[in-house]
Amino acid sequence: MYHINNDPRSLKSAKMLYDGLVQLTKEKPLHSITVTDLVDASNVGRTTFYRHFDEIEDVLHFHCDQVCEGLLTYLINLVENNNSVKYPVVLRPVLRYFDSHSEIIEVLINTKRLDILHNSMSKTWTPIKARATQRFGIHEDHINYIQAIRISTIVGILVEWIKSGKQQTPDELADTLIDIISELISLDQLL
Repeated sequence: MYHINNDPRSLKSAKMLYDGLVQLTKEKPLHSITVTDLVDASNVGRTTFYRHFDEIEDVLHFHCDQVCEGLLTYLINLVENNNSVKYPVVLRPVLRYFDSHSEIIEVLINTKRLDILHNSMSKTWTPIKARATQRFGIHEDHINYIQAIRISTIVGILVEWIKSGKQQTPDELADTLIDIISELISLDQLL
């Protein structure tokens, strides 16, 4: 678990620890990294680490939660400032957002901890279930399934895109995926 206040010093320490951890994960597996390794690489004291985090993986949890909260804020602003959006179409904006925030996913892929991304997205998006149900007319009984499908799909797409070196722009990939999904729906209707 992490214990970060929103004061600038705490956020700066958390960022330094994250940066140090990113560097270390390029050198050795996550399970081999010690707190001593991390505080040395981050130029922070051991006390600072334990003031903010219980264990090393919490550094990843915190940073991933921050990135996912930023994504949610971005999407809410997009929907609220665009009255023509009838249903939350998130694929293109998510890809655009993660085009410049992909480092955390790269680290999670390399450390085999994609569960952190999935959990952060679930935790971050849970508070908007009622808003989505009300604004877009989604039945309450269906919202958990819709959220699970969306998060799993988005995580899968992001992982494949990043593993491939983000060869397509976010908009090109969104167009490709929309075409693929349309084809799948058409094929499914034939069955």
